[in-house]
Amino acid sequence: MGMLRAGYSREIPHLELPITISIGEIAVPYFIYVRDAKTGEPAKRMFSDAASEDAARAEAESAGMQVASIVACRADQRPDATPATPNLALAAAGNGAIAVSGGQRDAIDDVARYMKIVGIVMIVLALLSLALGVYAKSVAFGVQGLMVLGLGVLTVSTAGKFRSVNENRGNPGLLTEALESLRSLYFVQVVIYAIGFALLVVLLLGLMLFIKFR
Repeated sequence: MGMLRAGYSREIPHLELPITISIGEIAVPYFIYVRDAKTGEPAKRMFSDAASEDAARAEAESAGMQVASIVACRADQRPDATPATPNLALAAAGNGAIAVSGGQRDAIDDVARYMKIVGIVMIVLALLSLALGVYAKSVAFGVQGLMVLGLGVLTVSTAGKFRSVNENRGNPGLLTEALESLRSLYFVQVVIYAIGFALLVVLLLGLMLFIKFR
């Protein structure tokens, strides 16, 4: 286990120098957040009682894993610790880990599940639109199908990242990835809507000019 020396200092009246009293050494085990070295997919976090972060990293790599991050864990976070009452909000812990209660895990699972369903439906509709575009030789249906297909794939990918947050709970890196993916999803939609709105305005202006000067 990693070792952290703790102590405190206190100034005693009539003495110029502070006195430091050692209260011993505190053991600091590690959580290791990993990815599969072959596929790059997030894997279940590992717990290590190694003597240092380097030793913990070597332990994970010897198991065929790619280390994403290593954080020290508190005594109550150890796998063999007595579970505390799950009433904590989703919040960053002092060591960089994240405490997630059972209800919050269920909520994240629901978000991931519904997002995946929406993504799959979008992909199916996009494929139908593409097929219709090819059959009717319609560029409009083809472009629409491609846009919806891209959004559907991005939605399914984002759902998978949110599910990974639960499978590797306490990993702030995966939560950040999920939120960034969600931000990208909505950014793409905003861009598409902005382009569509601009095209609609141009079409209306062109129609008005055509009616006025015909």
